Amino acid sequence: MAEEDDVTNCAQESGEFRKSKLLSVTVGPDEEDDTGDEDLSDQRFAQLQEAMHQACLYENNAPFVTDDVALALPSTSNAGSATILEAADLSNALSDVFSSGTRLFQPLEDNNFIEEIFVEKPPKFIGDYLFGDAIGEGSYGKVKEALHRHTLLRVAVKIIKDKRLRKIPGGEENVQNEIRILQKIHHPNVIQLIECFRIDEKQKLYMVFDFCVISLQQLLDSSGQKFPIGADKYSMTNKKLPEFQAHLYFKQLLSGLEHLHAKGIIHKDIKPGNLLLALDGCLKIGDMGVAEELDLEKNEDWCTLAQGTPKFQPPEVVSGANERFRGFPMDIWASGVTLFNFVSGTYPFDGDVIMKLFDNIVHMPLKMPAGVKLSTDLVELLHGLLEKDPKLRWNMKRIKNFSWIQREHKIDPSKIVPVLNGHESSLDRVLEQLYENGMSPVFGASTEFLNEQVEMFSRQ
Repeated sequence: MAEEDDVTNCAQESGEFRKSKLLSVTVGPDEEDDTGDEDLSDQRFAQLQEAMHQACLYENNAPFVTDDVALALPSTSNAGSATILEAADLSNALSDVFSSGTRLFQPLEDNNFIEEIFVEKPPKFIGDYLFGDAIGEGSYGKVKEALHRHTLLRVAVKIIKDKRLRKIPGGEENVQNEIRILQKIHHPNVIQLIECFRIDEKQKLYMVFDFCVISLQQLLDSSGQKFPIGADKYSMTNKKLPEFQAHLYFKQLLSGLEHLHAKGIIHKDIKPGNLLLALDGCLKIGDMGVAEELDLEKNEDWCTLAQGTPKFQPPEVVSGANERFRGFPMDIWASGVTLFNFVSGTYPFDGDVIMKLFDNIVHMPLKMPAGVKLSTDLVELLHGLLEKDPKLRWNMKRIKNFSWIQREHKIDPSKIVPVLNGHESSLDRVLEQLYENGMSPVFGASTEFLNEQVEMFSRQ
């Protein structure tokens, strides 16, 4: 009782906790939903309450709770549409649990799980787009899939919060640089920036891109196969692509990169994670956040700043011996590391710490991956791409005319690494219902009727 008095007195003195203070409860797909926080209705909160109760019912083998730990959720009251909990009630309930000295958690036993409980938020309109699930997240913000209101064109929207951007050194400059570069680029193997718009009330910038289903890094990650090596022990095969599939993607990478270089753009961060596959399987170079635009009138490609991924940086950059370096050979080197990664599942140079990695990049001779059979001309190409001297490193013309690039590769369907569709999204369900009503995504319905149908399904 004395402890409770001390807590109450302390709270009253600080002014941060009062009995009248209300605790708002929201449930959604994430804590930073870009459509705004929405409070639970009484009905939805009751459903969640019941689901939590059922999940936590005591059983003899329950891994998390015991029958002498029963936390009754405090009663709710309404303030407008929000569901609220009295903070004092919640504090008292927690105090009762902690004062009992009972263990709240027990070790998790194998094959004994409690399913995650969540409430899915329906798609919402922002501007001309119906927003669905989050499909990725970067340092600047989330990426969500969306449908255009009038055409039902499927797109990916990068949502950048002003507050988050200001916390990143050079963040605002990088975003403006990316927008400026992408507005100049139109090529099938480079991600297309469709439009940008701001909503000042939300303090957010929305960048609308081509919709892509997967990155090459995700495809590589899905390619590894698990096989048993003992009781309850497994090993993973290298995450790599067959040579003919690597050839298909690398040719498209070269095509997009050649276009960027012709426009005076140095990407600086070529890697599998920044290479995306569209719905039709077309590779697209993405993420121009650290790209640099050259002055074409000077007819030179000198750069003074490298901001890419360490394992993909060339010797002339990581050595620290050069105040400036050539941009085109830097992208060629990163493309070589990417191709090496495609066909082997490993990196040409590695290191336990960053300085060891850099030392290996500068001094260690290139060795082909052990246990991976590569064609003779592919090995020669990798040596040309990963030549340590940037003056001797192969240029784009020599690469494109090389035999491994030019020749046809026999395709073995049994070895293709498939592009997995993943789980059904909320927008998939909207489209399915539209199709069930006999509508074509672009044709067969007036704009007004299309909008009515999309809005109706988005409310379900």
